[in-house]
Amino acid sequence: MDGQLLQVATKRNGATIVVRAEGEVDMNTVPLFGQALADACAEAGPPMAVVADLSDVTFLSSAGLTALLEAHNRCLDNGTPLRVKITHHSVRRALEITGMDQILTLDV
Repeated sequence: MDGQLLQVATKRNGATIVVRAEGEVDMNTVPLFGQALADACAEAGPPMAVVADLSDVTFLSSAGLTALLEAHNRCLDNGTPLRVKITHHSVRRALEITGMDQILTLDV
């Protein structure tokens, strides 16, 4: 990363739109993350899926959790699934503590 706390890239891969984030998702960086998810959910339609790839996210604040929940609801409204890919323990723990691991579809 080039000094930024968060980098976000969106890539279409067949019937999947992947929003890949790297860094920290907090109240300062969540607008970038949330907008990328919103755009992906708006673009996707059945039978497509949206993947929020958080494999390289090292911190996920409550603002980031809210962005994920909003994206989940947007995708549901469009009839497309949202999957969340995680690898870092701290991100997984944030999802577990809030119960969002029971709402979101996680790829761990």
